[in-house]
Amino acid sequence: MEKVFEEIKKRRKPNFSSCEKIVSFGREFSICSDNSGGVAGSIWNSAFEIISYLEERGFDPNVPILDLGSGTGVMLSLSAQARLCVLSDLPEAEPLIQHNIILNHVEARCCFAPLRWGWAGASACPITSYGPAGPCDLHELLPFALVIVSDCLYKSAAYSDLACTLAAVTRPGSEVIFAYSVRIQREHEFLDSLTREGSLPRFEVRLRRVHKDRFLVVLRRMS
Repeated sequence: MEKVFEEIKKRRKPNFSSCEKIVSFGREFSICSDNSGGVAGSIWNSAFEIISYLEERGFDPNVPILDLGSGTGVMLSLSAQARLCVLSDLPEAEPLIQHNIILNHVEARCCFAPLRWGWAGASACPITSYGPAGPCDLHELLPFALVIVSDCLYKSAAYSDLACTLAAVTRPGSEVIFAYSVRIQREHEFLDSLTREGSLPRFEVRLRRVHKDRFLVVLRRMS
């Protein structure tokens, strides 16, 4: 697996642009963007809605957090409070996420997990993800009690794969915190699908508007 990711990094030349300063749980972090990384290389406002919500509400710092679709890895800032943040995305997102992990000296609390949505069970998740500080065994961490997803509802074609991945990485009682901006006017379809009787997983959904076109959603897995 390591050799595969090394080849990916050789083929792709990151173009890290200016870094943005953010504050999470009283600590300042620098998060760099990547002009060559498309959507995944940019910092989106919905991430800050999740950070603000968790700052206000609090969470158990001993519970590992899984971030789906990490992009720049901005959620590494939760390591100011959390014991472990697992930042997951497609393998090509690794160079930027690793760069930001090292830049902020959070190697002991954050690791990158290559994760392609759509795998139907925990056994299909990658066995090992490599962070700068060493391996982070997802099989030992699954299922996660807290999962966060920021600005990942802009492609309706990915909704079934995302629901499948949520089934693989959570258990009944797990909490999933979404934040998203309305871009395609179909985001509600994904949330509605998670509440239907017979759906797997099935979630209780609490939604609140935080901006005229931005929403924060707290899901609790029921089945």
